[in-house]
Amino acid sequence: MVVGGFGGDLRYVNGAFLQTLGYSQAEVSAGKVRWDELTPPEYSEADARAVEQLRATGRCDVYEKVLRRKGWTTSAYPGWSSGHQPIRR
Repeated sequence: MVVGGFGGDLRYVNGAFLQTLGYSQAEVSAGKVRWDELTPPEYSEADARAVEQLRATGRCDVYEKVLRRKGWTTSAYPGWSSGHQPIRR
């Protein structure tokens, strides 16, 4: 499970997710890991669409999320969405 802000920051990341991607909680806490920087550039358009939907309605369509593992390959995580109320900034 991951909780992040619209600006790319990570507010909560569980241990299983950290282990899968090869990062530590200390790196997340220090702001060295950001969800927008984990996304390969060729997939950033899908993230932008999801953020736009979240801001407008508090939820987004389910889509395939691709993230870079620390130091090497990419991993696909299907089915990311949110049912939370929109956060206004």
